[in-house]
Amino acid sequence: MGSKQAQSIESITQEHFEPLIRYHEERKIIPGDPYGWKLPGCGNISHWEEARRYDEYPKFTDKDFHLRDEERADKVKQYLAEIHHRGIDAVLEDGQIVRNTEEEVVVEHQVQGFSVRIMQMCDVSVFDPKSYCNATRSRRLEHLSDQRVAEAPMSRDVENMLMAKRMERGEAPKMPMHRDGTENKKFWYKVMRSESYNVFWVGTSREERDVLREEAKHLDSRRDPALEPLIAQIEKEDRSQSKDYFYHYQRGRAAATDDAIYEKPNHDIVIVLDKDSKVVLAKFSKLLDFLFHEKSVAKMEDAVRKWTALPPLPLPETSRHMVDEMIRLENPHMDLEKATTLKEVEKRVQCVVHYGTWAMKGRLNPDHIHKTLDSRLARGLPRKVLEDIPSQVFPIFTTKAVGLASEAVRFLFSTMAPDEYAKCLDVYKALPDGFKTRLSEPTFSTLFVLGINSYTQRHLDKTDVKFGFASLVGLGSYTGGDLCFPRLALKLEYQPGDCVIFRGRELAHFVHDWDGYRIFLLFTNHQPVRNYAFRKLGLLPSKLKDPWNEDGQTTSPDGNAGGETTLEADKEELDPDDDDYYSPCWKDPVTPEFEEVTEREWQGPAMLPSTSSSADN
Repeated sequence: MGSKQAQSIESITQEHFEPLIRYHEERKIIPGDPYGWKLPGCGNISHWEEARRYDEYPKFTDKDFHLRDEERADKVKQYLAEIHHRGIDAVLEDGQIVRNTEEEVVVEHQVQGFSVRIMQMCDVSVFDPKSYCNATRSRRLEHLSDQRVAEAPMSRDVENMLMAKRMERGEAPKMPMHRDGTENKKFWYKVMRSESYNVFWVGTSREERDVLREEAKHLDSRRDPALEPLIAQIEKEDRSQSKDYFYHYQRGRAAATDDAIYEKPNHDIVIVLDKDSKVVLAKFSKLLDFLFHEKSVAKMEDAVRKWTALPPLPLPETSRHMVDEMIRLENPHMDLEKATTLKEVEKRVQCVVHYGTWAMKGRLNPDHIHKTLDSRLARGLPRKVLEDIPSQVFPIFTTKAVGLASEAVRFLFSTMAPDEYAKCLDVYKALPDGFKTRLSEPTFSTLFVLGINSYTQRHLDKTDVKFGFASLVGLGSYTGGDLCFPRLALKLEYQPGDCVIFRGRELAHFVHDWDGYRIFLLFTNHQPVRNYAFRKLGLLPSKLKDPWNEDGQTTSPDGNAGGETTLEADKEELDPDDDDYYSPCWKDPVTPEFEEVTEREWQGPAMLPSTSSSADN
């Protein structure tokens, strides 16, 4: 067969190829899958009514939680506890000093067959978030990152021009409205500006982007009569910061591939301390395999994988995952719509879903907890399905499958940061039972996240507890996927079975490219939830609408007089000179307590779709 004829046949085949599923379409009939149901905005095929899948769901026993080698685990725990108490001095005499400068001290050591690297950053303080930006390592990384990126930023002028052209063509999204009937122009512009990034970076070639940059640069001299007033309107009404997700993704990606920019310590245990010996982060390679038996770990991963075929799970479409479309473009093997078999679809599942106490209301209502699925996805599902499925599998998924991962986190978290860990336990206990998603006992996390095959770009966890910890556990089968910390100029190997704890609100982070099937479980706590619990415990002034104030008096449960106080902890203003002010993943800080909780507010990143013009209606 001639090459031209072969190319012609190939093009015809591609032209008439019909995907098994599409991202934003509902498909109740899927060839070869009689129970499958693909809902719009989902990254998986759900099987709510297939009884066989529930019968095959893994069963757990207490033996699954037994430690593989309790004596060895205790010795490692004692070693980590000593580092918590004494800092780098605990290993300075016996360890090998790798570096000792004004900015940092690095020591390598051994414990129970594990290689250990401890780094003390002498110009970083966990209680001074700006110290991360001002640290020598951070400044050097930002400078070198600018030099490595291959293409210039989009520019504000190009953003405004693309938005104006869309308005001029009459293709602008429908104007969303506030509850009082006024136009929500702030969100309208946010949607258009966000979508302009996608048009520019995903919908054009490099040559076309250069043409658009030149056009925007000389637009004033052309005095386009149609665009000029629209651009003036945009400049006047939209004062938001540009957050070019795609440029920052390419910038971070280029830097992360360069070992001269990011240091990558290849040690089993990596601990970073600040100048006062406070833990900044701690990573333990293959912690799951060290603590638990191989069959238990395999059963846990099997349970997580099988869970992704039961409920409809939302696509990762928040500002932290905006570049997923570019990732799919560059990596067709990750694109659900290009799957030709059901087995391929299963390998390409994508989701980021949140479980737990998302936000608290004045008068608590159990309907405001995000447990098993996005409420929009729930519409149209049989009521019996919604009632039966969580009662059958959800407790197993959380307390057993995810609970085993949380035990690995507990091993590291409770040892390296015992004071913060104790606060987390107290907060969880103080919450009403209807607002608790239970993990293994005692539960220390009021929110956990399941992510499948999702790229998370550089961001800060701005709604997390101030100076608290986020904890990650990796699962699956993949290569790559280093966990990068630009402020520290560090990238850590982040493979299945690894566990990392770090101060997510203060320490920017992202995951580098990977190949394969990647699962992550994240455990954290949000500041609004802690505020509520602390008020209930009498540690903070109470509010009028707190449930215990039935008489309208602002009195905390312990009898102390309170007041209708709005905490300022969640209302930090970012320094314009701080990179995170322009961060593509920076979100406006949430209010400490929601008086009326909208669907977007209580679901947060699980909200679908995040870029819809009507998403906040």
